[in-house]
This record gives sequence, C-alpha cells and structure tokens, in this order.
Amino acid sequence: MDRLLGRLRFTCAHELGHWVLHQKLYSGTGDVAAYEGKTSLDESHGLVEWQADALATALLMPLPQIKRSFYRLRAGRSNEQLVAEMAQIFQVSKQAMRIRLETRNLI
Repeated sequence: MDRLLGRLRFTCAHELGHWVLHQKLYSGTGDVAAYEGKTSLDESHGLVEWQADALATALLMPLPQIKRSFYRLRAGRSNEQLVAEMAQIFQVSKQAMRIRLETRNLI
C-alpha cells in the first residue's frame, strides 16, 4: 500500500475524531469535556489531539483484529516484516502500525 494513502486514512480518521469528540469546542456551543480541569490551553490542546489520535487508532486498527493478525503472522518474521505486513493489511502507515504494536507491548 502506498505510504501516503496510509497517512491520509489516519489523518481523515483523526479529523473525524475531532468532529465526534470535540464538536462543541469547534461550534462554540458550550464546554467540552477535554477542557475540564485543565490549567492551560497547551495542556488541553495536547489532550484533544491525543483523543483524536486514540479514536483514529481504534477505528483503523481495532485491538481484537490487531491481536489476531499479530499472533497469526508473527512466526518467522522480524518486527520490521511484521509491521510492514500488518500496515498493508490494515492500510495504515508503518509508523502508525509500529506505534500501535509498541503501545500494546506486542513488539
């Protein structure tokens, strides 16, 4: 799969995350949960971005399917080969797949 397509898919899912999770923030119709209890705009902005990334990750690389693919494919493959093959299957960038696997302690 084209690397740029994987990045585009993640970017679209990330922006969808903003729309779903932070609609009030962008429409000016009220407070948003992401901002509650935060002391600075920078801290809140980081949380908003993290939330959008988390939603994009869950949409494009659902954990049950990630684990199933990982355990099915891991034998005889290096981490690099595994990341590349799974990125192709899930149509995401290798970087996104590596982060997903690392944060779940699979590689």
